[in-house]
Amino acid sequence: MAAIPYTRYEFAAYPFPVFANIAVAGNQQQTLQIASDADFEIMQIAQHTMIAYAAYTQNTRPVPNYLIQLADSTNKYIFGNNQPIPLTAVCGQADQMPYFLPQSYILKASATLNCTLYNIDAAVATYDVYITLVGRKCYLN
Repeated sequence: MAAIPYTRYEFAAYPFPVFANIAVAGNQQQTLQIASDADFEIMQIAQHTMIAYAAYTQNTRPVPNYLIQLADSTNKYIFGNNQPIPLTAVCGQADQMPYFLPQSYILKASATLNCTLYNIDAAVATYDVYITLVGRKCYLN
């Protein structure tokens, strides 16, 4: 299969709406739409978690015990199957060294992407989780 002949690239980041206060054993889905002007190549998935907007240090950073699943509007799963995987397996902390995906993933212009987080923690926590797709816009002209 021939590579798509993109003519230029620009840095881009697409944030999902905040995932707030997912109940124990619950889940929450957020959707984002890729802009219509270019395809988007996902190179990194970053996450930032806060508890009630409280300040934290490197040693007190909250790490939610969540699973993540990404699927496009045709229900094609980004991670290769329909099983969610641990959030920390693919998402770097926003304030640490980035975690780059071993292979980038291209979403077509105007594509819709769904992100579902599953709370598998036994304790109640008031997490606000921010998931951001980091990569580049890929232009054809």
